[in-house]
Amino acid sequence: MMCLAKYSFFYSYLSICQYNFKLLFQIYNKIYLFL
Repeated sequence: MMCLAKYSFFYSYLSICQYNFKLLFQIYNKIYLFL
């Protein structure tokens, strides 16, 4: 059960990182287009 909790935490952490990466990528694209 502890393993499952760790896995779900790791999965949610990955999804948050992926979301932040997409957000940063969009901002980077906007800045790049602005320049």
